[in-house]
Amino acid sequence: MTQLQEAVDVPSLPQIFQDTIQIAYHLGIEYLWIDALCIKQDKDNASDWEIEAQNMSKIYSCAFLNVSATLSSDGAEPLFQERPRDPILPLQIDLDVNGTEQTYYVLNDNIWDEEITHAPLNERGWVFQ
Repeated sequence: MTQLQEAVDVPSLPQIFQDTIQIAYHLGIEYLWIDALCIKQDKDNASDWEIEAQNMSKIYSCAFLNVSATLSSDGAEPLFQERPRDPILPLQIDLDVNGTEQTYYVLNDNIWDEEITHAPLNERGWVFQ
């Protein structure tokens, strides 16, 4: 705790925290709230978490920017991950309709559910809050 109050050794942080710090830096954001760093994570004494959990709606609703790592199941995974582009690219279909060649584009209308609603992050209880 004392070490974190003096300086944060960024390279020693989980990759997802480093990626979030990089986003904040490039956007010119000076202050960053990362729950796991700003709330004491003590198994034997949850008093800090109990106090701060009551403030989470204010913290998130008043934030300039909220970063959600929806594809990450835990902090060890990077924020920026390779993922298939197929779900976001429209499928092109060329059809002959009454002798006229026509091109149609088919979009996945379930992309929000697949990429956000059912993402690993949303399986964690605190996200509901």
